[in-house]
Amino acid sequence: MIISIDRDGVCMGDDAMDHRREITIDDNATARDLLNKLLEIDYLPDLTDAIWYTWSSDASCLIAWSCKKKKVIAEVRDKLLEKDNNKSGYYFVHLWKQDLQILKEYIKETPGIWYDKDYFGGRL
Repeated sequence: MIISIDRDGVCMGDDAMDHRREITIDDNATARDLLNKLLEIDYLPDLTDAIWYTWSSDASCLIAWSCKKKKVIAEVRDKLLEKDNNKSGYYFVHLWKQDLQILKEYIKETPGIWYDKDYFGGRL
């Protein structure tokens, strides 16, 4: 399937650039597969202590990636098409660690999401 992606700009020079892209991934892809593809092509800037996340109509947080820890800290493990059949695009937003409460709220709103309890201090 072809998916449109876009992301936040991260600095003045980067803000001026267009980050919209189309990528091809397997029809059975999960959010982690999408993230792995984006990491493979160096699409998401590696920001110290930042978290990249995206969402769908069924999930306030579809996947979240910690730049500092270099790992997924929350994800819905369903196939993308099962989770959001009508959506063909994903926008990635970055949050700083001090804004973690915002992400915690999105995770709480997302049914069936897995999250790294160690990263979040045990519970949300």
